[in-house]
Amino acid sequence: MRIYTIRLCALIITASFLSSCSFFEALVGTEYGIFMRNDTDKRIVVWGTYNQPFGTRLPEESPVGELIVPSANLDISPYDFIMAQGRDWAKSLSGTDTVRVFVFDSEKYEKTDWSAIRDQYLILQRYDFTKAELDVLGWHISYPPSSEMKDIKMWPPYEE
Repeated sequence: MRIYTIRLCALIITASFLSSCSFFEALVGTEYGIFMRNDTDKRIVVWGTYNQPFGTRLPEESPVGELIVPSANLDISPYDFIMAQGRDWAKSLSGTDTVRVFVFDSEKYEKTDWSAIRDQYLILQRYDFTKAELDVLGWHISYPPSSEMKDIKMWPPYEE
């Protein structure tokens, strides 16, 4: 009987976590990564970096991006987890550091040679965040950019 009580309690606790917030948010907390919401009807690929020497350009080698499905297709939370760089990476950011998030069309990302994507800058969006800006947003961002993101440095620029 005791084992069934423990299992029932574990099930109730797990269900309450999953119904109230993203599984990853509950697991790692917002201080260890960025959460991305895809407000389009297409799949996107997102890749984030910080303090890299290539600046706003894309790197020579193709990065491994995160596939983000439209938020309407997610059952638990409208956010997907991106850019988990280890438990202390976000805490190590200084006020002058820039976190860049690149958003790509998933079809182009999967079917186009990386050198063409890099040379033609085939991105949907690039965000350049400071740690303070991410703190204000609660480390939750979206594509296309929400009105809360209008003052963030981005390319192409924000349009209402």
